Amino acid sequence: MTEKARLRKEFAAKRKAAFSEYKNKKIYGNLTGLEEFKRAETLLSYVSVRSEADSQRIIEKALDMGKRVAVPKTEKGGLMVFHYIESLYDLTEEVRGIPEPSSACEKFDIERTGKCICIVPGLAFDKKGYRLGYGGGYYDRFMEKYHDRMIFCGICFDDIITESLPYEEHDRAVDLIVTDNLIMRNS
Repeated sequence: MTEKARLRKEFAAKRKAAFSEYKNKKIYGNLTGLEEFKRAETLLSYVSVRSEADSQRIIEKALDMGKRVAVPKTEKGGLMVFHYIESLYDLTEEVRGIPEPSSACEKFDIERTGKCICIVPGLAFDKKGYRLGYGGGYYDRFMEKYHDRMIFCGICFDDIITESLPYEEHDRAVDLIVTDNLIMRNS
């Protein structure tokens, strides 16, 4: 078992044990209170499942505020493309159990949007902003492409912040990490 595979197993168990509605409400309050969130015209976000920090409540808040919201869809060849949604009802559950937008939803276009904030999933985050993802590299490729065009924010429970994680040269740190008790900004 590789080091990252071992860490994924360890942090998946920690995240499951840490999951609580109370912590999710605190993450929601901390994130939606940020100036970066308030000023953003567009929210890009993963759609939470199982024990992930709840992004669905954040998506609903952004829609209520009149922001454009886009969520990811995995396309042929392993490419992740964001599509705009108007409500969570625009999502269908895909084979992997992750809700995705219908193919009829308009694709996100960075050239036709204003200030963006992107909520990034992770099994764990370290204090420098690096994340332990699920191993597909989808967000790593997206962050590499748009790292200078939007704010990337990881959301998670305090319990899965660690001192450091292994990362490679192509990995990008998130700009912010919001937990149930912390807001960490990386410069």
